[in-house]
Amino acid sequence: MAAYVASSECTEGEDAGAGAGVMTGPDTFTSEHVAWLRVNRLFLGISLAGIAVGVAAIPIGAASHLPRLEASLIGAGLLGAAAAIHRKAFARRDRGAFTVTPSGITIDGESVARRSELRSGFVVPSHKGRTLVRLERPYKLPVELEVADTAEGRRILHALGFDASQSRAMFWLPSRALYEGAAGLAMVALAFTTAMLTAAFWRLFGPAPAQVAALLGVASFLTLLLWRTRLTVGADGVLVSWLGRARFVRYDDVTDVAIHRGELFGFGFRAWSGVRIHLHGKAPVELAVASSVLDIPRTELIAERIREGLQSYRRGDGAADAALVARAGRPVAEWVEALRAIGAGSGADHRTAPVVHDRLWKVVEDVSAAPVARAGAAVALAASKSPESNERLRLAAEATAVPKLRLAIEAARPSPKSRLRRAQAVFVTLGPDPAGQSDPSSSWGCSCRLPSRRSRP
Repeated sequence: MAAYVASSECTEGEDAGAGAGVMTGPDTFTSEHVAWLRVNRLFLGISLAGIAVGVAAIPIGAASHLPRLEASLIGAGLLGAAAAIHRKAFARRDRGAFTVTPSGITIDGESVARRSELRSGFVVPSHKGRTLVRLERPYKLPVELEVADTAEGRRILHALGFDASQSRAMFWLPSRALYEGAAGLAMVALAFTTAMLTAAFWRLFGPAPAQVAALLGVASFLTLLLWRTRLTVGADGVLVSWLGRARFVRYDDVTDVAIHRGELFGFGFRAWSGVRIHLHGKAPVELAVASSVLDIPRTELIAERIREGLQSYRRGDGAADAALVARAGRPVAEWVEALRAIGAGSGADHRTAPVVHDRLWKVVEDVSAAPVARAGAAVALAASKSPESNERLRLAAEATAVPKLRLAIEAARPSPKSRLRRAQAVFVTLGPDPAGQSDPSSSWGCSCRLPSRRSRP
């Protein structure tokens, strides 16, 4: 299931703790101290009863002179239900023999969730003095687990195939216009320009053109205000996209990740919490996540995910031999055929030893390696056409944040000749060999146009 063999080692700077669980197999985790947080049905029932009583009291209050309490009952009931469901207020804690296997999660033999129904997983550190693991499920409430510490939470994610080295995570954040000073000034200028043009059009051309100008201005203003920012956290870096603009931040450039309070429109009013990514010799990247009062756990979740990816990246083996798959100035078609020959072993002779697949896998899964080298190693490994290689390459692509590299690895997977031609089309857009590439992110960015049909597993 997972592309990497799970390990019971703790992350850098963390201790397992006396109560931490252990990895008992490649994809198995056990612990006696993990708690499954479940909705307190009594508290939820009281909240729903308050809503029902408030709704029933509406006609009674309208027909009498009694104090109007129905709005208070409904409001209190809604807040209580939201706290019970989303905040796990007064939650039940089920403890027992907690086990994670490739088939799912169980506590004392009772199924918590099947692996097939889980979509993603995250560690939420230090939430109300406790560390949580949140497992997202489509169309269902997330599964929340209380763990001993961040290290134990990461081991659970690894056993499920959800940690930062195995999968990429995507988050939707508020519009950058809310916290970037330049974008905020652009919105103010747009509003002023719209008002001036509307008044001028009304005087010169009448009401109809003025109304059109006003509608266009309002639409542009709302687009800037409501267009959400997409954040993708992968094993190789962080990708920030907004209004067709994209910026990829490699972990090589990151020095620290911190939570901070931001200013609305950049004008001094502190209104939101977010994540600040500090870079070597550059201005930090600031990301707004939520109101400074609401949804603080989500800010901590995103910051922890970026830290997890950064630490995983720094633990990578930098000794991967990228020269095995270097393009060396060859045409793309010739390079691809040579890579497939390496993977199939047909490139070996009495003077050239065959390339061991473990060395190629080391290049593909080394997120600190140059993108060109990783894509080339993926093509070589795809020549084996084995289901295991296909699945492992799929997982490597899923963990990659750079769109062009992810597309190249996906296109290189064992497949019919049509996908091989697609892989060659992707390689045409690649940058030079790592030896001549001073900034890998510049030639692997998001401004290029990729082939339109996206390959899927």
